[in-house]
Amino acid sequence: MRTLSSTLLAAQKAASAEPWVTVELADRLGGVARLAWSRLYTGAEADSYHGGALAGDGALLRARLDPSTFNLLYQRVPSPGPSSSFSSWQDFGTVSAVSGMALATQGSAVLLFYVGGNQRDVQVRESTDYGATFGSPVFIFDPLLITKWLAADFSAGGTPCLFFTAESTLYWTKKSGGSWTTPTAWTNSVNVFHGIACRYIGGDWCLVVCGEDAGGAARAWTCIFGDGGAQAAGTWSPLREIIAASANSSVLYRTPGLAKPDILRALLVEKYTGPGAYKRSLASHGLPSSSFQSNQWREPLPLEISLEHGPALMADATYGWMTVPAGVWRAPLSPTTADLSADVLEVEAREGHDGGRARVAVDNSRGVYDVATAPAALRLGAEVSLSLGYRTSAGAEASQGPRFWIEGLERRVERGRSILVIEAVNGWGLLEGWRARRQRTWTAGTKTVYQVLEALLLSAGLEVAMVSGSSALQTLKPAFTVLPGEPLAEAVHRLLAQVPDALRFEGAKGEVVYPQASDPSVYSYGTDHLVLGASDEPHLGVANQVQVYGEGALGEAFRWDQVTAIGNRLVQVVDKNLTTASEVSDRASAELRRLAVLIRQGEATVPVNCGQQLYDLVSLTSPSLGWNGTLFRVMEMETTFHRSQRGAAYRQRLVLGGA
Repeated sequence: MRTLSSTLLAAQKAASAEPWVTVELADRLGGVARLAWSRLYTGAEADSYHGGALAGDGALLRARLDPSTFNLLYQRVPSPGPSSSFSSWQDFGTVSAVSGMALATQGSAVLLFYVGGNQRDVQVRESTDYGATFGSPVFIFDPLLITKWLAADFSAGGTPCLFFTAESTLYWTKKSGGSWTTPTAWTNSVNVFHGIACRYIGGDWCLVVCGEDAGGAARAWTCIFGDGGAQAAGTWSPLREIIAASANSSVLYRTPGLAKPDILRALLVEKYTGPGAYKRSLASHGLPSSSFQSNQWREPLPLEISLEHGPALMADATYGWMTVPAGVWRAPLSPTTADLSADVLEVEAREGHDGGRARVAVDNSRGVYDVATAPAALRLGAEVSLSLGYRTSAGAEASQGPRFWIEGLERRVERGRSILVIEAVNGWGLLEGWRARRQRTWTAGTKTVYQVLEALLLSAGLEVAMVSGSSALQTLKPAFTVLPGEPLAEAVHRLLAQVPDALRFEGAKGEVVYPQASDPSVYSYGTDHLVLGASDEPHLGVANQVQVYGEGALGEAFRWDQVTAIGNRLVQVVDKNLTTASEVSDRASAELRRLAVLIRQGEATVPVNCGQQLYDLVSLTSPSLGWNGTLFRVMEMETTFHRSQRGAAYRQRLVLGGA
C-alpha cells in the first residue's frame, strides 16, 4: 500500500469526506518524454558523411562531405531556429572521399576532425571563438590504413579525446600539453566498423559502435573508455549489445548518434539490402534511472528518415537537435502537459492481474478540448496520471495513483453538452501492443527469471522493480524464447507462470510482488473505514493437486481439504528447465499457491482508499458475512468518480482473493 499522510488517512475514513481527484496529461510514454521533432530545414544537399555539434554560445555547427567534389563543407548558424538559414556552407578543401568527420565543442573551443585526401591522415582544425573561425589544419596521425569513422568529445575537465577506426581497429588519442598523444588501439574487437559515436557522460567517454562481429552478424554495441567515472581511467569496458541481426540476414547497423539531453538517447540506421531493401533511422533511449554502463536501452523505434548516413544527435538545455546534410530538426525536451482536473465529470479505472484500463469523461462545454484548441498533450499515446485524494484538514491532498496511456479519444454531444472521453490502458496495455520484431532466446543457465523480465519490459521502455521476490524468481535460470510477432504481455505471462510472483504497475514502473500467507495486513476495512457493501463468495479452485514434470524429476502438491471433499482436480505442468527434486517440488507448491490466490472469495465496496494497491493483504470485518478481521488478497480494483450537481460519488470495488 502506498504511504499516506496522517491527515489523508483520517479524511478517507471520515463519513463526510470531500473527494479530491486530479487528472493530468503529459506527453510521455513509459515515463519518458516523447520528442516531437519538427523539421526546420529541407535542402537539396546530397546524403553523405556529416557531423554536427552545438557551440558554447548556442550556435549550430555542421560539417559534411560534398560527394561530387570530395570537399569538406562547414556551416555555423548562430541562434538556430525556424527563421534561420541553413543553406550556406564554407569550403575547407579536399578531404577523404570515404571517411567521416567529427565535431567536438566545449565553451568557446571547437575542434573539427577529418581525414585527408589520401584517406589516411587524421587532421584537426581548432577554433577558439565558438566555431566562427578556424586555424590551419594540424596533422595528428597516419595509421597507414584507410581511416573511416571518427568521433570525439571533451572531458568535463577540458581534455579532448578522439576515436577513429583504421580498417578493423579503433584507436584513441588525447590532446595533452598542447599536442596529441600517440594513438593507442582499444582492447575490444570488431570485424568491420559501420560507424561510431561518442559523448562524455558520467565521468567517462561513452561510445556507441556499429559494425559486424567475427561471424558477420550486424551489431550495435555500447562501450566505455574510462576517465575514472564508472570505468578506470585509460581502460575499456567490454562491448555490450544494443541490437543485433543474425549473419546472412542482409541487415546492417550504421552511423550512430548519441546524446544525453534529458536521458540517454541514441540513433542509428538499419539498412536492409535484400528484397524490399530500405534504409531507416531508428531511435532508442535509456530508462529514466539508467546509467550508460547499465546498457538499458528500449528496443529502437523507426523514424521517418531514410538515408544511408543517419542524423547527428545533440542537445542544448531546451531542445534536442538532429541534423543531416539536407535537414535540421529540433524537439522540445520538456514534455507538454495539461491539467484536466477542473473539467472532469467521470473517472472509471480498473486494475487487475491481467491488465488495467481507465475511462475519463471531461466537460468540453467551453470548447477547450476541441480538435483545434486542445492542449498539445492531449494526443494518442500520451500519459494520463490519476491522483486520488480528499480535502483534508491540511488542504487538498492526494496520493499519486495509477498511470495510463491514451488509446482512444472521443468527442461527442450529449443532451446539448459537449464531452470529451479518454480511453486509456495501463502498463499491461503497452506490453500487449508491443510485438516482437524477431525471435529472442535466453539459453538455460544464463539469466534468472527476474533478469529476463527486466529485459522484456525494457523492450517496451518500462522499468521493473522488486518489492518482494521469491527465491525462484532470483535463482531459476530457464530457457526462454520470445517468438516473432508475439505480444510482449503474452511473453511476460508465460515467464511469470514459472514462479509464484506477480507483476503490477505503479506509475510507469512494473513492480514484482511475491504474495505469501505470512504477509502482514496493510489495511483494515469494516472498523474505522466503512464498508458500503460486500459479498462472501467462497469458490473451489481450478486445481487442488499440481504435478510438475521436470527433466528427470516429478514434484506434487495438494490441498487435502478439497481433495477429501470433492476429489482431485489435477493440473499438470511440464518444465524441462527443472532438474532436481527440490526444484519440481517448489514449483508444484508455488503453482498450487498461485492458483489458490487467484480464486475469487468475494468483493467489497468501500469509500476510496487512496493508497490501495494490487496484491495487498487486507482485513475485513462484516459480522453478517462471518468476517471478523478476515484476511483477503486484493486481486482487482475498480475506482469510480462521478461528479454531478448533487456532489461527487467516489467509490472503490475490491475483488478479493485468497490470502
